[in-house]
Amino acid sequence: MENFKFSSLLAATPLSEEDKYNLTVIFGALWPIRQLDIIDHWWWYLDRILQIHGKAQAERNRQIQETFTKINQMIDDAYLKDQQRKQQEAEEKSKKDTDMIAAMEYDQKRKIANIRQKEQEMQVAREKLLDPLAFI
Repeated sequence: MENFKFSSLLAATPLSEEDKYNLTVIFGALWPIRQLDIIDHWWWYLDRILQIHGKAQAERNRQIQETFTKINQMIDDAYLKDQQRKQQEAEEKSKKDTDMIAAMEYDQKRKIANIRQKEQEMQVAREKLLDPLAFI
């Protein structure tokens, strides 16, 4: 009869089916005197169970919120690192392009200088060829 009484008291609670099942198993393992005590003081025990359940749920919610906060922070950090990496790559590419342009300009100036030097040498050679006294 106590089991029926306990089952009817348990059925009227807002607990989940899993919690009700667990309490039924625990209740069945208790001594009959303890079972009677629980039935007699059911509302006190239910209140205590709900308090503990509420605290556990609040802790679970806090942990979930903390987890989401950490996940968001990790996403933000990853995004910032990605942006910094992209910026660094852009700066390196810009520097590389600037260096390449400077190298091309240097090469062009060197080629122009060589061409001018050859032109001067040719001019000197022409002048020597055209100067009748250059052979004396």
